[in-house]
Amino acid sequence: MKKIKNNKILIIMTFLIAAAMIFSACAVSKTSITNSDFQSKASALSYQYQDTKSSYEDNSEIISSTTAFESSGSDILWSFDFIVLDSVNNAKNMFLHNKSNFEGESGTSLSFSGTNYSSYERTSDGLFMYVAYIDNTLVYSKVNEQYKDKVKALIDSIGY
Repeated sequence: MKKIKNNKILIIMTFLIAAAMIFSACAVSKTSITNSDFQSKASALSYQYQDTKSSYEDNSEIISSTTAFESSGSDILWSFDFIVLDSVNNAKNMFLHNKSNFEGESGTSLSFSGTNYSSYERTSDGLFMYVAYIDNTLVYSKVNEQYKDKVKALIDSIGY
């Protein structure tokens, strides 16, 4: 009888600890970076970058956009966009729109969310796709899978 009671207590304690871990993970937040921070991090990894705000001139909610990239001669091998929007809501909506586009592809995916961020990645048919937002900033990349490790290194460097 005592052994059964101890097992019930152990099971309940395990459940409570697991529930606490799950709920505390949801409360995690991240700190967004600035456009200048992004440029510094990209440069530190030896990637080029350029202001790409003009390519979004129809989107008034976009404050700034910078694209980091690696090139070979005149060919861009892969690119990664860092976008600052005028509100968290617009960043979240842009994230959801791009995530929805990626979900239309076959393959494997991984996603994370917290109090002020979400990220989503998918690998499909030779492509690696990544989109994330923190506060009012968004990052986006859709590249050949061979550049996945380079993109992930940049993601890790900027904390997205």
